[in-house]
Amino acid sequence: MLTRDEVSIFLETARNCPKHHYFIASLLLRTGIRKGELLGLLWEDINLEEKTISITKSRSNFGVKEPKTLSSYRTISIDDILYRRNKEI
Repeated sequence: MLTRDEVSIFLETARNCPKHHYFIASLLLRTGIRKGELLGLLWEDINLEEKTISITKSRSNFGVKEPKTLSSYRTISIDDILYRRNKEI
């Protein structure tokens, strides 16, 4: 787990990278999704009208697969900060 200072440093560093890198860093930190879940996302998994992300798969070195457990299938809310950051890219 990162400390508040480490999160600030991480985001500040990401802010100096291409905008989509900053958005990805923000998405991981603000939602808590795992790297494999992020890599498995498709645009159809993101509902900007409802401000949600549906987690239905994961990507690893072995390809895209279903999550390991039933509880890994979930819908995550996109907060207003993340929503605005998405609009910036």
